[in-house]
Amino acid sequence: MEIPESTKTMARESDIDLDEVAQMSNKHIRLTAREAVSNLREVQYNAWEEQEEWVHENYRDIARARQEPDWEANMKKMLKETQERAVNRKLTGMTKGAHRSLDWIEVPIWTWFYSHSKKEIYKYDRGVFKCYAAKSPSPGLIPDAPWRFYTHHHLKVPHNDIVRARVEEQDEMIILTAVEQPSVIWQTVNDTSEIEKLLLERNSRHLRQAEMEEGKCHDPLIRQMRKNHGVDMMDEVLSGSIDIPAATDEIIVAWIRAHKQTEAETKLPPITGEISTEDFQKAFAVVSEHTSSSPSGLHYSLWKCLAKDDAIAGWMAIMMSLPFLHGFINERWQRVIDAMLEKKQGNRKISHATDNSIA
Repeated sequence: MEIPESTKTMARESDIDLDEVAQMSNKHIRLTAREAVSNLREVQYNAWEEQEEWVHENYRDIARARQEPDWEANMKKMLKETQERAVNRKLTGMTKGAHRSLDWIEVPIWTWFYSHSKKEIYKYDRGVFKCYAAKSPSPGLIPDAPWRFYTHHHLKVPHNDIVRARVEEQDEMIILTAVEQPSVIWQTVNDTSEIEKLLLERNSRHLRQAEMEEGKCHDPLIRQMRKNHGVDMMDEVLSGSIDIPAATDEIIVAWIRAHKQTEAETKLPPITGEISTEDFQKAFAVVSEHTSSSPSGLHYSLWKCLAKDDAIAGWMAIMMSLPFLHGFINERWQRVIDAMLEKKQGNRKISHATDNSIA
């Protein structure tokens, strides 16, 4: 079997002899890997002690070379911060447990559900729940046993008491025909490919809500404004000179007119969207270096080092300014990771997870 070039690179960086590994049995490889992981955890557990020892041995010489008069106070501060970070890492590990991949989720078995406490019906649709309110004889009055529901909906996490329901969908209303007794309504999915498929569907449905459902954002004038990211018409909107068709919805008209700049606002300096070298360096000076920054696994230590170099920071500031100044973006930055996080530990229901996009 041909070894990928990326594997060879990682082996060289880790001082691993691939020829020697090729002679090992599968059992020997597993034992060696477990031993390496055990050594890594031990080093991580005692990391602050190693850092403290390094500071004692090296910081004095570094401070003298930099001609720092109060190096002893700085060294004590560094040691205190190192020890505090170590304690925080241990507390995090004890309270939150080890990080692991999403190896199972729960999805509904049925499509329609009813909540006795909320008097609402829910329809499961690609990872989200559409919530339909009961028809009422007067605003604010909720029937005790509703059986007619509006056809418009909003997305909502269902209440814990939902049970399976049977409905009849009509043009003007949804009729609740039957409500079953409480029973198992969730099923576990632990196939990796199926989990990925379901989460992709869920995220696509959730994040495209405004695009897929009826609303003011589909007004013809709004659609025209959204072309080319609004660049073509935004000056007319801000100046109040935009030509609004007579058939435009009155809410859209009010929204557009509210964006007209006042006389004081027209005298403000324009926002160019340009990020200066100094802004770039200040931004990365305050972030935590333990933050993950890309799918490659690199964290912010790399970015903090890049920001310290004026030449590299200037180049990166230009790259970050291009999308705001000219409307296009580096192709590599268009890739994102959708991370699903548990809102409550152990709750893997697909509707309860929080999705975060990491560029």
